[in-house]
Amino acid sequence: MEEIIAGEPPVNLLLYGDFNDTKNEPAVQEIMGARGVPDHMADLPLKDSAGDRWTQYWKYADIYSRIDFIFVSPALLPEVVQSKKQRLSFGRLERSQRSSPDYRDDAADR
Repeated sequence: MEEIIAGEPPVNLLLYGDFNDTKNEPAVQEIMGARGVPDHMADLPLKDSAGDRWTQYWKYADIYSRIDFIFVSPALLPEVVQSKKQRLSFGRLERSQRSSPDYRDDAADR
């Protein structure tokens, strides 16, 4: 990734997904890189319509976490329209069900 970002011309790189780790864990820190260096990947912490940023709820420990991320390269960051970034809501789901492992979308079975 460092080689891609350091290339010329600058590359617009978008990295996103479920990383199954929080932002303070070494694996995610490795992806982001050190702040202030040319190859630092910026985190786009998206909020939903309720203003929440969490993407996972662990019922057993009653913990809400953000394990889904969108990272952008330094070349792409200026092209992000900050005022328009938003995580889509999950429609009819209750907030505590959004990422519940036992959630099943019955509509998908029809």
